[in-house]
Amino acid sequence: MTLQYSFSAGVLVLFFVAGQALANDAVSGYPAGGVVFKTDKDVSIARQHIDLSTRQVHVRYVFVSSAAAPVVKTIRFAMPKMPQDDTPDSLLELAPDRARDNLKNYMVFRVLVDGKPVAPKHHEFAWSGTRNLTAGFLKMGVPIFAATRDAREKLGQLPDKIKHQLAMQKLISGHGDGIMPGWDYQSVYEWQQSFAPGETGIDITYKPILGYPNDMGPHGLTDDFKTAYCIPSSFLENHAQGANTVGEVALLGYLASDMNGSIGEFHVKVDEDSDTLASLCVPAGLTATDKPMEWTAKDFTLKNDFKVLFLVP
Repeated sequence: MTLQYSFSAGVLVLFFVAGQALANDAVSGYPAGGVVFKTDKDVSIARQHIDLSTRQVHVRYVFVSSAAAPVVKTIRFAMPKMPQDDTPDSLLELAPDRARDNLKNYMVFRVLVDGKPVAPKHHEFAWSGTRNLTAGFLKMGVPIFAATRDAREKLGQLPDKIKHQLAMQKLISGHGDGIMPGWDYQSVYEWQQSFAPGETGIDITYKPILGYPNDMGPHGLTDDFKTAYCIPSSFLENHAQGANTVGEVALLGYLASDMNGSIGEFHVKVDEDSDTLASLCVPAGLTATDKPMEWTAKDFTLKNDFKVLFLVP
């Protein structure tokens, strides 16, 4: 069994996204960056398990270190960039059920190492497209996180000169108590991980922000969707026979970059509730198990995206 594994920036990337032909933020949901390691020849992945559902994504890594002494590496997890305005695609609109105090952790990201919780360091970023505004905002006293009413009140209390500069760059709109931020907010979590000789288990969970393609119902699925998610004719037949006879389409995905080396044992599972159906194109190299919507592989290099279409109540 080959266990050698090379980590590079962006190698292990968790992503919520639809196919490119279908892509826009409202349809596809927002991409979550992912676990990023610096290369280390002594640390490899013995086992990886991915569990995908509309409620939660759970990824379990079992790392093995062949070094004689502990190896300390920096691990980062980048959450998606989220609009903070009052549009339907904004942070408050897409995650309304998550406690407002927790909005900075808008995917409810958690990490356990060998079963014990880790409190990663939290970094905040402001973006306008690909332009990183963070350093300038900190210098000017502009609140990076501006999704809540209190934060927007702070925007209104900024000096007029700064508000004018922001308005000229179309980074704010409105005036008085109605100032609206025009930049995206991003959280990045980071911690120092010690890999002792032998195995280290790391569990990462987060709640996905799903994409809803225009509240499309099951009978509105176009050929593009059927192709992108390998939807069989039996999908709609099963839908018609089930309890969920109305339903709408929700999209979730897991994006993997090209990786050097292989995972010793790989397992992926897509969870369907009793009233939920799912369809996806299974990447080459995976073998179906005797359980529905589960696949495995050995000495597997994950190069393909998982794009899942759910039919939910």
